[in-house]
Amino acid sequence: MSGDSASPPRLIVTHGRPAGGAFDIPDGYCEIGKLPSSRVRLDEDGVSRRHASLTRAGNRIVVDDLGSTNGTYVNGRRLHSALTLHDGDRLRIGVVELRVSWPQGPRRTASYGFHDVHGPVNAGSGQQYVAGRDQFLAGRDSYGDDRRVFVNSHYDETDEIFQGRGFGRFLAILGYLIAITGFVLFGYVIVSLMVHGPDLGPEDNPFADKKLFGAPVLAVGFGAFLFGAALGAIGTGMSRAARKRAEEIEYLNRIRRPRQP
Repeated sequence: MSGDSASPPRLIVTHGRPAGGAFDIPDGYCEIGKLPSSRVRLDEDGVSRRHASLTRAGNRIVVDDLGSTNGTYVNGRRLHSALTLHDGDRLRIGVVELRVSWPQGPRRTASYGFHDVHGPVNAGSGQQYVAGRDQFLAGRDSYGDDRRVFVNSHYDETDEIFQGRGFGRFLAILGYLIAITGFVLFGYVIVSLMVHGPDLGPEDNPFADKKLFGAPVLAVGFGAFLFGAALGAIGTGMSRAARKRAEEIEYLNRIRRPRQP
């Protein structure tokens, strides 16, 4: 029995569910996705039904994307073709991150490649220190994790109409339109009373005389305003949650810049 058979390769969940879970990678072909038949089943946001494939043959494990919606990422880089995995590689599937654990597997050959690193270059295992004030640009760590921090003191709930995501944005727009319509109807009755008030007789009731759909316009307008405001608030919350999920997936799937140890 070979060494890698004694200790089979595994995928260990480091972020997402099941937290701390592990999946053995069998010989041959298997798939990662949401389908119950998937060998590595991940029922999480951003994971497609048939997301990626793993092919293990001898001492090689090859991963390939199966045309997933959000893509497959290895060590922070989007996969565009089949790639051989090594011990310690990080695999990103939707919002789930997995680490390849295969101590008996082939080792990655150490090399130093020079690309556009957007910062000081230090080839080798040495440590290079640069001024901290040069590493941060308006909430962005330019040499590290590249996490962007957006600070906006002018945020308003109605911003979700323009920045929101998903079905909640539609509900928010619909709710605000209904609320505005209700406010206009309510204001119409009040303005009519102010204009025609002196001409009304003692038995006239301006609040009940004007009808819309068989009900007093004042009641219809007030009810529409309350209903629209509630619907808009619900839609705003749904839209904000969907937007944050999308931003989190985008952040998790970004290309990470390696840090010096």
